[in-house]
Amino acid sequence: MPYTHEDEEMLPVQLRNLRKAGGEFLVHVGDIIDQKKKRKDKSLVCPEERYEMVSNILRKAPIKTFILPGDNDWNDCPYPDEAMTYW
Repeated sequence: MPYTHEDEEMLPVQLRNLRKAGGEFLVHVGDIIDQKKKRKDKSLVCPEERYEMVSNILRKAPIKTFILPGDNDWNDCPYPDEAMTYW
């Protein structure tokens, strides 16, 4: 998450509401890459731009944010060692 364009628009709104809800910190458990969308061009499966986009969204959270990479974000990528460097 976020997987879709709608998710990308919804996540910042949810983040802004965390403080109002009394949250002190956020733990995002990864899976920012939708592995159901396999592509012939393996370089497009886990693009660095995707990690940057989600990072930019999460950095705007009003509370401390921690992220744990999910298996979709590195282990399931065609080049797991490369994908791990994006974190």
